[in-house]
Amino acid sequence: MGTSWSDDEICGLALDLFVTGHETTASLISMSTLVLLEDESRWERLRREPELIDSAIEELLRYITVVEIGFVRTAVEDVTIGGVGISAGESVAISLHAANHDPAHFDAPGTVRLDRADASHHLALGHGIHRCLGQYLAKLELRIALTSLMRRLPTLRLAVPPSEVPLECTDVGVYRPNALPVTW
Repeated sequence: MGTSWSDDEICGLALDLFVTGHETTASLISMSTLVLLEDESRWERLRREPELIDSAIEELLRYITVVEIGFVRTAVEDVTIGGVGISAGESVAISLHAANHDPAHFDAPGTVRLDRADASHHLALGHGIHRCLGQYLAKLELRIALTSLMRRLPTLRLAVPPSEVPLECTDVGVYRPNALPVTW
């Protein structure tokens, strides 16, 4: 027979699927649009060179990192990582943003390069067995959204200076614009 799930487990799974399947992708689309529009040359370059879309998506994932903190992990035994001792029972969390902006791994990490060759080595979607199950769908949705915007609204521009775009971190830890005022 199958496993029986409690109402709390089903609700928890539904919330996880909503957050990971909708909230993060919607935030990634709006943040990517903001990053591309805050420097109009990025938007124009991607419009002129649509073959860059795959590397641009990896770079946007690396640069933006809509989820700041990775999942918390608890050491089951004493371990030393990077010269730092972690005792059994201690918990650690990784700053995905810091990892994706590590100058030891990415040249000029604070710069958006739509053709960055090593951008796919980011941790925005996890790593190894903890890699996001929906990563391919999220990338596809971003590709469709950006290419559709560029095709349908080629003159899309921010309606306010980038510094006036209201940003927020939601109660589920996702970073996004609260509104994205645009014109075309």
